[in-house]
Amino acid sequence: MNMLKRFVVKKNEHGLLLNDGDFEAILEPGQYKRFDWQGRLTLKTCPQDSPLHDYPLERYLRQHEPALVEQYFLTLDMAENEVGLRFEDGQLKELLATDSRRLQWKGQTRQSLTRIDLAQGRRLDAELLARLNKPGIAGMDNVLLVTVPTFSVGVLRIDGVVVDLLLAGQHGFWRCGAQVVVDTVDTRRPVSDVNVRELLARGMDQHLVCMDLSEHEVGLRFEDGKLVEVLPPDSRRAYWKDQARHELQRLDLTHGQCLDAELVTRLNRPGIAGMDHVLLALVPAFHVGVLKIDGVVAGVLEPGQHGYWRCGSQVAVEMVDTRLQALEVSGQEILTRDKVNLRLSLVANWRYTDVLGAHGQMSKPVEHLYRELQFGLRAAVGTRTLDELLENKQLIDDSVTEHLQAQLPGSGLEVGSLGLRDIILPGEMKTLLAQVVEAEKAAQANVIRRREETQATRSLLNTAKVMEGNPTALRLKELETLERVAERIDRISVFGGLDQVLNGMVSLKAG
Repeated sequence: MNMLKRFVVKKNEHGLLLNDGDFEAILEPGQYKRFDWQGRLTLKTCPQDSPLHDYPLERYLRQHEPALVEQYFLTLDMAENEVGLRFEDGQLKELLATDSRRLQWKGQTRQSLTRIDLAQGRRLDAELLARLNKPGIAGMDNVLLVTVPTFSVGVLRIDGVVVDLLLAGQHGFWRCGAQVVVDTVDTRRPVSDVNVRELLARGMDQHLVCMDLSEHEVGLRFEDGKLVEVLPPDSRRAYWKDQARHELQRLDLTHGQCLDAELVTRLNRPGIAGMDHVLLALVPAFHVGVLKIDGVVAGVLEPGQHGYWRCGSQVAVEMVDTRLQALEVSGQEILTRDKVNLRLSLVANWRYTDVLGAHGQMSKPVEHLYRELQFGLRAAVGTRTLDELLENKQLIDDSVTEHLQAQLPGSGLEVGSLGLRDIILPGEMKTLLAQVVEAEKAAQANVIRRREETQATRSLLNTAKVMEGNPTALRLKELETLERVAERIDRISVFGGLDQVLNGMVSLKAG
């Protein structure tokens, strides 16, 4: 039986000789023979320049074989507030976390360790940040790399507490033992209330421009001299100082809600935020604007541009046309006194005489005028028969006009003229009226026909009396009759002269 056991350790390896699992020796690359008559020896090989992944063996070597540890291993022990950078031949290969312990096999490469004390800060310097941008580095979960874009800042929070503000660019921080978060904030927008409180609590007010307004103030915010926003009363805003030159103009609301002409012109430009706190109204020509504040009429605005603060009040402007206007009351179905259902339409030309008075008395003056026209029309039609209405349509116009003259004085409204446009009868009533008209016209035609027949008979009688005592007239009548007869004859043959023809055609009976 062969009592010698052969062991081979390859190049770039280290060997761990174990006796029943217990450490016996470290073997360098080469071939070895050991007497092992009981078969207890085993060899465990490990790549050079790699960690020792056997924790019990590592603990044994640290306690009982410190010389071997110093000879064959690089000790990578990090304190509680310490991180490490492991290099191989000058190249960064690994980031070591805080409070970590490890033995790294030595080998062909030149290994080194750089320790960093986190008590000096968690920010990575520019040189280390540049090294970490290269691929293939282990332990990158121990750092936070973040890029803050242009027009932004990064709010650095460590364990939920704001620590610093980061400008645009790349930044890096050690994560080990803490929760490190960077929130990117757009500096072109207002700072949120949460961020404002945190930043002010950390004494970072030098980065902010704070704008506080009382309940009786409204603010105009300018960036680099340009009006960009309207701030409401009792508000607080903060803006990043480095982004632009911020200015605030305060306006006292106790001096009135009306805006001056210069401010109205400024606010009329596009791109200004907070315009929901302002009412801009353009009153066109031939119009006036009825200003209402909290539902109460406050005045009349002349044509032009006007502006009012809406803060704390409901402000509205109603446009009113001061020119003569037409109002149509159409489709009114009304019963006449004799129970005939008519459908009528009325048109009235009206205008305002006192806009402020009209809107002061009535919420909707036009609707009031419409109802009065309805009432007047119903009163005019309901008290008359159909025959009266058809005989004289002017009765309706006069009656409605009389009604308006009694109701409209002092209302601020004036009706210049009105007239009935349509009278529509029911279908069966149309048929009956058509028959009546037809009968009337037929009777008139008969009267005219009889009158004409009487006149014709009288004329014939007078003619006969003249011819009775005058042969010459009788002869002329005969010739006239002959002429009318001859007009209907295509061909005439005359024999014996004209007298013979006449004697043959007409027999005269001597008196």
